This record gives sequence, structure tokens and C-alpha cells, in this order.
Amino acid sequence: MSSCGLDGAMNTTHASLSLFTRDLETTFHGTAGIRLLRELDDLGHSTLGASRPLDLATCLQTPGPETDQILTQLVRLAQGHPRLTSLVVVALAPEITAAITRSGGQWLTQERFGDLYLGARAALAEGDFTSRTALANRIVSFARHESRQQDRSRRRIESLPEDFDVPEEIVEEDPRLELLLVAEQQHVVSHEDFRLVVDTRTRGSSLAVAAENLGITYDAARLRRSRAEAKLRNFVTQELQR
Repeated sequence: MSSCGLDGAMNTTHASLSLFTRDLETTFHGTAGIRLLRELDDLGHSTLGASRPLDLATCLQTPGPETDQILTQLVRLAQGHPRLTSLVVVALAPEITAAITRSGGQWLTQERFGDLYLGARAALAEGDFTSRTALANRIVSFARHESRQQDRSRRRIESLPEDFDVPEEIVEEDPRLELLLVAEQQHVVSHEDFRLVVDTRTRGSSLAVAAENLGITYDAARLRRSRAEAKLRNFVTQELQR
């Protein structure tokens, strides 16, 4: 097993990527991180002698035959394991930063940072790793699309009359709402995550207040909401296609 130094890692990355760095630090802190690295070792994947998942991701930021091979393996794993998404995103931080810069970057405001997670999940589901730049471009492209969709939804909501939330009308016109309740009943997401999505997306509650009530940071709440929304969206889409 080889090891890598961390001094040469690129430090200048887009602010949105700090969300994924913090996720690696908190989700895989201590024994959880050691366990993940051990799991990767058991599967035959090199961890470059890293002592933490964040260190591994930082090592993988340096292109090369060995790191590209490991990244290819991690991308395949992350397709079926959302918890590895942050590992891949941080490993691609330099390329994602460049892709965001090429896109203009103004669309990726602080309140939209969570869209980068949704973009990453969509890009990972689309296909295998071909190159760092190609995957980074796909992630940013999907994230930008998600932001545009959210902007359109917000404009539609703002244009609705004051009595738009009459239960009978919404249930009759949009079967997705009933499916969201089914999703909660079937534990697609936890009750807390379901309330987090509903309260902050449809009832106007502040995400900052929701984060405080949950006892977590604002960034953690935003990432948690993005994950829950992705699961709910997949469930509703699958049910509507039946």
C-alpha cells in the first residue's frame, strides 16, 4: 500500500465544496472513518495509506495512473452507495471548481450549494468514470439544471393565489403529494428528514431555524435536506411510472 503527501493538494476550491469536506469530517469521524477505509481495503481498493477518508479524497485530487484507477473504483461504488458521494466530490474538487468557473458561477449561490449534491448523484447514476473533467462537467451541469428547476418551481409558487393550499384542490390536482405521504409511511426517509423538507420547502420555515432545532449546523441541514429530497424524488418518480 502506498502513501501520499497532502502538501501538494489544491487548496483553492469553490466555497460550495466545503459542504462536502465537512460532511466527510463529520460523517466519517473517528472510528467511522477507520471502518470505511477498512471496508475499501477489504474490497481490494487502495486507500493510499490515508488515515481518514478526507485524507484519501485529498490525495486523489492529484491526477495520475494510480489515483485515477482508485477514483474509477470509487465512482462505481458511489453509484450504489450515496454515503460515498462526498468522497468523490472532494476528490474532484479542482475539476469541479474549474467547471463552476466556466459556467459563470453566479447561479451557485450559498442557498443553492445543496444542488451540487443532487447534481453529483445524478451524474454518478448516469455512467462510469471516463475522465475527471468529464465527470466534473456532468456534476456541474446537473446541479445547474436542478437550480433552474428550483427557480421555476419557486416562481410558480409565488404566482399562486393565497388559498392555493386548500387540501382538496391540491390532492385532486397533484398525485405526487399523496405519494410523499406514502413515502413517509414506508420510511423512504426518516420522519425528521421528511419534516425538514416539508417545513423549509413548502411552509416557509427558515433552514437556519430548522438546523438549530435539530441541533446541527446549517450546512449539515442543507446537505441532509438535499439527500432526503433526492430519495423522495426517486420514490415519487418510480411510483408515477408504474
